[in-house]
Amino acid sequence: MKPIWIVDDDQSIRFVLEKALAREDFAVRSFTSPRDVLAAL
Repeated sequence: MKPIWIVDDDQSIRFVLEKALAREDFAVRSFTSPRDVLAAL
């Protein structure tokens, strides 16, 4: 699985992107802010 991290403050955008990318066999994680991404690194 290829990992993709989504960063967006809009929950509906994150939801749609997560579902679409998961269907294409990507490992998806989503975050609401860049700081959350940095904390996950």
